[in-house]
Amino acid sequence: MALYACRGTLDSIGICIHCRTIEVPDEERAEIRTAFELMTALAGAVRAARAAGRFPLVLAGNCNTAVGTLGGLGSDAAPAVLWFDAHADFNTPETTTPAAASDTPQVVFACVRNGGRSVISRVLTEHYAGGRVVALSAGTQPGDHIHREVADVLGTLGLDTSQEQPKLLTRETIAASTMAITLGCGEECPYVPGVKYTDWPVEDPGGQDEPTVRRIIGDIDGRVRTLLTDLVPDLALPPSVLAS
Repeated sequence: MALYACRGTLDSIGICIHCRTIEVPDEERAEIRTAFELMTALAGAVRAARAAGRFPLVLAGNCNTAVGTLGGLGSDAAPAVLWFDAHADFNTPETTTPAAASDTPQVVFACVRNGGRSVISRVLTEHYAGGRVVALSAGTQPGDHIHREVADVLGTLGLDTSQEQPKLLTRETIAASTMAITLGCGEECPYVPGVKYTDWPVEDPGGQDEPTVRRIIGDIDGRVRTLLTDLVPDLALPPSVLAS
C-alpha cells in the first residue's frame, strides 16, 4: 500500500513533499489511516496559516514522511515553524489557533499597476471592515508608486495611503485568499481553482482630474460596502467616507 494519498493532500496546498513508498500489512493499515487523518489535519493548518499570512511554514517529521516548504515569503514576513511527528495531536492550541484565523475572509484586489483602483478598494475595505476582513492589493505589472491624484483625494476623505506600495500579484497571494477581485487586469490575473473571482469594471483613475477621481472612488465605495455586507452579514458598517 502506498502513501500517495498523504502526498496528494499536501500537494493540493502547494507543498513540495518527498514520500517513501512502502508495503503495509493488513494489520497495520489502521495506523496508515491515522497517518492520513493527521496529514488531512495538517493540510487544514497550512491553509489557515496561509490565510493568516504566516510564511514560510516549514514542515518536518521524525517519521521521515515529509519535509516541505511553503512559498510566498514576503521580505518582512515573520517565519512560522510547525513541527509534527507520526503521533502528533492536531487538536493542540498550537495547531488550532491558525485554523481559527481562517474564519476571517481575505480579499485581494488586483489591477495592472497597483496604483489606483486596487489601492482604493483595499483602503476602503480596511477602513469599513474594522478587522473583520483582511484586504490586500497587488498588480500584474506593478508601478513604482500609487497615483498621486488618488492619494490626494483619498487623503481629503481621511484615508491614509502613506504605507501603500505597489507589489506584484502572485499565485500564492490569490491561493491564500477567499476572493480575488479584478479591476482591469483581465487574463493577466493568475487563476487558482477554488478561489472566487469577481470582476469590477471600474474606470482607471490614473491621470484623471479630481472630480473624476472622486467619482471613481464613489463607484468603488458602493461596491466595497456591498461586498462587506455579503462577506460579513453582521458587520455594522460605518457611514460612507463620502457622506461627510
